Amino acid sequence: QDAVADDVSRPGAIAVLRDLLAGGTADEQPALPQMVPGAAPVLIVAPEYAFGSSDWPAIDELVRGAARPLVLLAGFGATNAQTVLNWAANEVESTERHLSWNQDANPVSPAMRVNGGWCWIHEPGADTHCIVYLKNVLQQAVEAVQLPDLQAGEIILHLSCGDLDLFPLICADLIQPAAQHAGSPQARIRDILADVAVERPALVVGSLLQHGFNTNWEIAVNALLNTVLVGRPAAVALCNIAHDRPRSDEQEDKWRSLTGVFAPFGARIDL
Repeated sequence: QDAVADDVSRPGAIAVLRDLLAGGTADEQPALPQMVPGAAPVLIVAPEYAFGSSDWPAIDELVRGAARPLVLLAGFGATNAQTVLNWAANEVESTERHLSWNQDANPVSPAMRVNGGWCWIHEPGADTHCIVYLKNVLQQAVEAVQLPDLQAGEIILHLSCGDLDLFPLICADLIQPAAQHAGSPQARIRDILADVAVERPALVVGSLLQHGFNTNWEIAVNALLNTVLVGRPAAVALCNIAHDRPRSDEQEDKWRSLTGVFAPFGARIDL
């Protein structure tokens, strides 16, 4: 919690990403081609608060050095919003930087902190982009880190790719079912997809920092699959921190880690 509150670097998380994309030493090969052979695009997801804001240059170098197309979603923070705004204004010749919101229309307070995510979109030999998106929903019963000056975002990120609609969210953003919460991220995804052909695949991705069993996640995943995404090829992918021992109650244990890809039973999903 201190690392999050102080927004310090997370060297352990950087090391994992380096092993995945570049190899741990000069003699080691990156793990990603061994895990997912070939040159097809890949999606990599890290949990909520996986990194500190100062980790961006190191991650960006790893992403730009990747030899295959990839999308990396990684939680960071808690970061002073002014730091994020300064980052976006710092135009450089390498990675193109973007905010997922319009600071004039939906501003964040520079004096308060944000719980954010980075979305890298990398194409070898072409452009690399990084988009910052923010957690919209802070009112969990127990937030992972209690910060009095943490502010919520108002905009969710929607990536309309060539063959997929991708929605990256952060933890509690996924919790509120569309049927009960008209302005929730779930409801906004439902409204966006109402104008999208049902044959087009969709993927909702969550970066989580959830300790222990919480029945709200079962409700949230079911609501996404059976209401928001119903009728189209779609899935929900969650990445949580590693924690907790197995539970004796199977109803709790099967939701213990939360990390995984969830889809309707018997569905064939080609995302």
